[in-house]
Amino acid sequence: MTFSMGISGMFATHPPLPDRIQRIDPQWDGNYLAVEAPVDDRREAEELRAAAVAEREAKGRERIEGFAQTAMAMAAVQMIGQPTPAHVSYAQQMIAAVPQPIRDAAHEPYGARALIYAMLLNTEEAPRRKQAECLSQREEPEVAKLAARLESAVRSLDPKLRLPVIDMATGSLTDIRQTQYGKFREHVLAFIFDDDEVETFEWVLCHVLLHHLDQHFNKLKRPVVQYYALASLTKPLSVLLSTLAYVGNDDADKAKQAFDSGAAQLGVPVTLLPKDQAGLGPVDEAIEVLNTVAPALKKKILTACAACIAADKAITIDEAELFRAIASSLDCPTPPILPGQPLV
Repeated sequence: MTFSMGISGMFATHPPLPDRIQRIDPQWDGNYLAVEAPVDDRREAEELRAAAVAEREAKGRERIEGFAQTAMAMAAVQMIGQPTPAHVSYAQQMIAAVPQPIRDAAHEPYGARALIYAMLLNTEEAPRRKQAECLSQREEPEVAKLAARLESAVRSLDPKLRLPVIDMATGSLTDIRQTQYGKFREHVLAFIFDDDEVETFEWVLCHVLLHHLDQHFNKLKRPVVQYYALASLTKPLSVLLSTLAYVGNDDADKAKQAFDSGAAQLGVPVTLLPKDQAGLGPVDEAIEVLNTVAPALKKKILTACAACIAADKAITIDEAELFRAIASSLDCPTPPILPGQPLV
């Protein structure tokens, strides 16, 4: 059975509207009154329409940005050690956004030391006073005074500029003397560990900055490759992915989804560990082992890390910094993640 009648045919039994009005009001002159909605109603309708459009656009942006976040993280792994002109341009933009006092300090050895100290000064009064006393007693006076002057500028620094500032300071710090580096390294570690609580940024700074400087000053050799497969490394891999999953997700289900996204890239059975078995301390031990795998496997591990932090389509600053520090610790420096960077 088919129906060929259109919508207009459904109402064919009713007389035309003018005829029906004429029957009710014989005096009708055939003109319709222009009826307008009250001003408030029109305004409300416009506001509702604008809100609906904005909501649709926001959801569209979320989908686009979510895909871009995933693509950017994965693309960063593909370009390990291969920054493109776009990365250079992006780095220049980030540097330009750094406040001038911080930029000036980062570009000379005394200032670079002071800047790193300022970035590590505790926000609580008692531990901060202890740090200040340590600097005044053990560090060169000019460095200690400059660190105090830079503290306010560092406190107001946009968190996404922290790694670019560290990168800027790293180049200058390679120009200090070997003996100066020994003291500087000792003070940095004391600032990080003296309060018995290591924050994510402190861990990142240690692994990005000191890892590079240790190689420069101490001529460290790369670890000897001991593993050419991941099958026997499920414990350190579980620690690594579990930590990343918990850093970006307070919700247990989302943490599991993030972990599973990373695990899918490895091809070996790994397990989401309880929170008390993950964390920065266990990650240190895991990285020490994972640093002895073949280079191709390191890339595979970082691909899993990227998939983990990008699983919820939103990469936090802590996740991005942690990813960068892990890559640096594995001797696989990644270029910065660019907005809109395609998956390659």
